[in-house]
Amino acid sequence: MVHSGGCHGPEPPPPRRNPPRRGPPRRHRPRPAPRGAAPDDPPGRVSTGSDAVRAKLHPKLRGQLADGATGQVRVYATVTGDPATAARYLDGARVAHSGGAGIVLGRIGVQELPKLAAARGVVSVGPVEFAQTGRPTGDPDPGPRPSAADRAAARAALAAKEVPYAKAPPPAGSNFDELKDLAVLDAKTHDFAGAWAAGYTGAGTTVGVLDGGTDFGHPDLLGTWQTWSGLTGARAGWNGWPKAFDPYGVLQWLAGPELIDQGLSWYTKTTATPCPGWNRKAPGDPCAVRFATRTGPSRNFSLAPGTAAHTYRFPAGATKSGAVRMGSHPDDHLLSLYGERAAFLVTDATTAGVYDTVYVDLDNDYRFDDEKPVTKSSPASYRDMNGDGYTDLSGGLLYYISDGATPIPGGLDAFGVLDASFGPGHLLAWTGDYDPGIGGHGTLTASNIVGQGVINGRAPVFSDLPGGTYPGAVLGGAPHAKLAPFGDIYFAFEFSTQLGYFLSTRRGVDVTSNSYGDSEVDNDGWDAGSQEADVIHAGQRTTALFSTGNGAPGFGTVAPPSASSSIMVGASTQFGGTGWDSVDRTDQIVDNDVIAWSNRGFGATGAPGSTSSPTAPTPPATSPSTASSTAGTPGRRGAGPAGPPRSPRRGRAGLPGVAADQRRAARQLPGRVQGHPQELRHRPRLRLAHPGRGLARRRRRGPRHHRRPRPGLAERVARGRLPRNRVPRVQPPDGARRDRQPDLHHHRTRHLAGLGPPARAHRLRDPHLPQQGHRRRERLQLRRPRLPDRPQEPRRRAPRRRPHGRAGHLPARPVRRQRRLRRGPGVAAAHLQLDRHRRRRQALGRRRRRRRRRPRQPADDQQPRPHL
Repeated sequence: MVHSGGCHGPEPPPPRRNPPRRGPPRRHRPRPAPRGAAPDDPPGRVSTGSDAVRAKLHPKLRGQLADGATGQVRVYATVTGDPATAARYLDGARVAHSGGAGIVLGRIGVQELPKLAAARGVVSVGPVEFAQTGRPTGDPDPGPRPSAADRAAARAALAAKEVPYAKAPPPAGSNFDELKDLAVLDAKTHDFAGAWAAGYTGAGTTVGVLDGGTDFGHPDLLGTWQTWSGLTGARAGWNGWPKAFDPYGVLQWLAGPELIDQGLSWYTKTTATPCPGWNRKAPGDPCAVRFATRTGPSRNFSLAPGTAAHTYRFPAGATKSGAVRMGSHPDDHLLSLYGERAAFLVTDATTAGVYDTVYVDLDNDYRFDDEKPVTKSSPASYRDMNGDGYTDLSGGLLYYISDGATPIPGGLDAFGVLDASFGPGHLLAWTGDYDPGIGGHGTLTASNIVGQGVINGRAPVFSDLPGGTYPGAVLGGAPHAKLAPFGDIYFAFEFSTQLGYFLSTRRGVDVTSNSYGDSEVDNDGWDAGSQEADVIHAGQRTTALFSTGNGAPGFGTVAPPSASSSIMVGASTQFGGTGWDSVDRTDQIVDNDVIAWSNRGFGATGAPGSTSSPTAPTPPATSPSTASSTAGTPGRRGAGPAGPPRSPRRGRAGLPGVAADQRRAARQLPGRVQGHPQELRHRPRLRLAHPGRGLARRRRRGPRHHRRPRPGLAERVARGRLPRNRVPRVQPPDGARRDRQPDLHHHRTRHLAGLGPPARAHRLRDPHLPQQGHRRRERLQLRRPRLPDRPQEPRRRAPRRRPHGRAGHLPARPVRRQRRLRRGPGVAAAHLQLDRHRRRRQALGRRRRRRRRRPRQPADDQQPRPHL
């Protein structure tokens, strides 16, 4: 996501009252052009102060602004500090704010967008879009998909040997214990076995997969969801339900409620369908109800709105009142399979009027007596059609049934919406892998984390394994962790990702998986996605994992977003694990190399790995539940306080919090920093702490090696204050030649260790460095230190003061004496410095005396009138 554009911004600053200082010309850094500007702009293009404001707008909003649109648009803004300033520009504003950062949602006129972008604390402004605007990191070698005929044949084969849910065996359990001892495939490639042996299995950790949704009816993911606990007050009714979120559903609820009525949301409404003559029926007698399920529309397919009415049957004993409710399931996979949405039934199975049980017609036979009851204690919907112990059809996960008292979950409470107006059974909330356009990417990513190793379909045979094969094909690295579902974040991608960051960092999620990126954007940390992730993650304990992308081969291809507190993850090889290349033994599997199509470092700034890799400290090798973010703390210096953004780079306004986190992390870098090998001729000079002050004043303040030096090169690079041709790289320390580095810290260490006095230094004016105010940046020249055995001239004592009158009546008159300059290196430079100061004072005195002698000019109103 790259934001750019805009129209007009704040007024330019008033002209400077003081004239510029004399001296050599300054070398100004050219102002970067805003994102979206053509690379072949004419040299005469004018850069204004509004460029930073334009850089905060999404390209689509910039286009509407440039076209002169006058209508209102729905937008969201990411803010730091107090969101009230941004909220005042929006109509119907909704604010989610916590921990110094937040999201503001509302409507605004197109021509008012620059004012919103220029508001205090606004980081970015994006449009609200009710469509799929993002995509996961693509599979470079996708397998063949079954055709419609193949799906129909498979469905007919399952129906031929269908087993009702009540007669099917329990689902097969995890094979973690067996695979842990084998230590093959991923357990060996990623050294999961070593972490498991040390006791790190993910127990007690909550992981959020920000992707296209997770199929919790899959055999490898049954029972891996996290549940709410410990909530009080209005949200106490969530306890025991799955801890699920739906950023896109929240956006639909707040900005597009008509989409929920059309059946395009995972929030589904129900319709009352009472059982005729229920009072006269026995518990085993069938109830027949008429319901029209939806056949369209769909958010994944182009289908016209429509319904298909059928008669559905269920036993009369499934309800205690005879008044049941029905709805259409949101899974578009089932819609594609059957040509209509699968219907579900909501009943009060235990207490009349308390709707706590749901049945989903997964096989679409218009009967509910053969389906699994879905409840709070067993919220997953699935069917084992052939009774082999493995689920064949899935309906996802249910995490809410309205009861008239419990507010709607999923993230609405972050915006202050605690809506409990829906009656018992009137509204349900689902989550799962429901969007075929994503290709099951969310389920794939989740299995890498908490996969239980249950199924091993078509597993190869290896001669060195007991029984010839492994019991499960996919075993996650943290099989005892729990997942917090996040819906499908690729719909309204920019908004959904940011709200996903916000909910994960404020709702107790320890680690998040973010498998997406854009290889066409420079990974320099100043792109919109990286800055927004930095702002929301600042000061929080959630560790975010981002994908490096699949845009390789080639070095320097790491894709953003890459937050300063995140961990970048690439793809590795494992050739032979699936048996397609005729491998006989597991030790012949080739693994643990970076796959050719996986993006890799260095970053766009020249740093190894991603932009955040060399500056963000590596988390300790502990359980993910103990990992914490390295971002700045709100309210502290450099942690992104409210205020106008700093210097814009690459079309985006700079964030104080980003630079602070990088500076803080840069202090922990080992070794020395050298120039990039291709640009060694541009080695930066070392500078002292306080440039431009007089030599006499420095002498009063003590030796230079007792003062703190200016920030080092690594810290200056982290701030982004070096041009591209001075970007450094980190090398391991070279102790053998460390004493030859012109480093004040080094000489101070030698002095304290008794290895001799530190090198003496003096300052000379450097005309190649810019001037800042009354301070001049100067370069450091090291001189040979004075030898310890050189004879030193004894220092003369001042003569005693004598009274010039009677003793005890008048104060003593001090005896003026000439200051004796010390001998040694640097004396000539000191004389030149003192002579320059003397000549400047004399010249200043002459100018003042001339001004005093100049005759005073009378005022305009006192000028003599000419004679006529």
